[in-house]
Amino acid sequence: MSEFYVPGAGATIRWNDPIFAVEWPFEPKIMSEKDKSQPDFDLGK
Repeated sequence: MSEFYVPGAGATIRWNDPIFAVEWPFEPKIMSEKDKSQPDFDLGK
């Protein structure tokens, strides 16, 4: 982020979102609940 923190202004994409089909070498061992619980990416947004 390049500005001061503004709740709700940031966005994230879940590491294992099926739309991107990234083949990671291993699953992460530590991840925040916020990052784990992101919904699937929506192309319609």
